[in-house]
Amino acid sequence: MADHRISDIQKKTLKILYWLNERQGKDHLPVPATALFEMVAKNTQHTIAASNYRKSCQTLVKRGMLNQYRHPKTLRLAYKLTPDGKQQAKKICDKDSN
Repeated sequence: MADHRISDIQKKTLKILYWLNERQGKDHLPVPATALFEMVAKNTQHTIAASNYRKSCQTLVKRGMLNQYRHPKTLRLAYKLTPDGKQQAKKICDKDSN
């Protein structure tokens, strides 16, 4: 994976998914995008535009850090960390704790 700059929104998204993964185990369900957006927004001092958040998640999917899922009936988006995303999120969490 090439090194790319990771935005603050992307870092927070990865960290939240990592914490959920650690808490609920690797077999947890994908997290609905709206719930994830609300968690990231609550942990940010400035307002996050929903369109910017969606683009950040799309970028993480393209970079192989998130898997994107759609509910078969409602078509709502949900996300889950990939192995690469989990590794990157762990690095971010470790760096932030030092």
